[in-house]
Amino acid sequence: MTVKIEIIISTYGERLRNVERQLLEKAPWLCYLIVHQAGPESGGHGALPRFIAERDDVRYLGCRSKGLPLSRNTGVSMAVGDILLPTDDDVTFFAEGLLRLRECFEADRRADIITFRAATDSGGFQKHYASESFVHGRRSLLSVTSIEVAIRRSALEGLDLRWDEDFGLGARYGGGLENVFLSDAFRKGARAIYQPVTIVSHAVEHSGRNLDYGSAFVKGAMFGRIFGFSAPLFCAAFVVRKAMRRELRIGAGRYFLGMLRGLWDFAGIFRRRRPV
Repeated sequence: MTVKIEIIISTYGERLRNVERQLLEKAPWLCYLIVHQAGPESGGHGALPRFIAERDDVRYLGCRSKGLPLSRNTGVSMAVGDILLPTDDDVTFFAEGLLRLRECFEADRRADIITFRAATDSGGFQKHYASESFVHGRRSLLSVTSIEVAIRRSALEGLDLRWDEDFGLGARYGGGLENVFLSDAFRKGARAIYQPVTIVSHAVEHSGRNLDYGSAFVKGAMFGRIFGFSAPLFCAAFVVRKAMRRELRIGAGRYFLGMLRGLWDFAGIFRRRRPV
């Protein structure tokens, strides 16, 4: 039986028209699901672009919700592919890389999640990537970004994995979406591996390098979500490491304070939420 990859593209408002340029030539092993969020401020869903009706490998799902985690959860709940690739509307896919990704999943039936490389439009990479494959641990998963992840649908359903709707663009904490998701997957026993395969390119380097006060608040909340009572120690270690590399945009003390504020804010909502 053909293993099918389904690319789940999250988009919002008028950005739906950007999606057409992401579509590759039709192939029996590839399909798409477009999750289009369009609130009242964007004028609703309106008339759909012609390409959606013209392609039988493309499905469209319009919804009124707002926020990337809601889009991700809505998309995977409607998915039909064997391998799911949740992504955004501003990346370019490489057919050769997708074929290689499919081969990796077929060769390793125990792989629940595969992470991969993302290129820049200038021909480089978004960051430094290992040249050899490896099995992820909890720490290495923290460096993975949202456009670098493919998931076996059977594992997603079997482990009851979902994206935490308090994290990610449009949510209370505007980042950390994939880190929290992958941490939950690891905790529930998912086997995640890295493969040095380039699947996508993206024009802008990932937002994880914007180490200002706003990112400190989000990272503090994210560390609280992932590490629980040990989070302050991980916050301190993170600040020391980034300060030694001179990667902080603000002073180390102020950044650490921002992380603690985020951690404290998350602790407040944690007491009111149901377990994930």
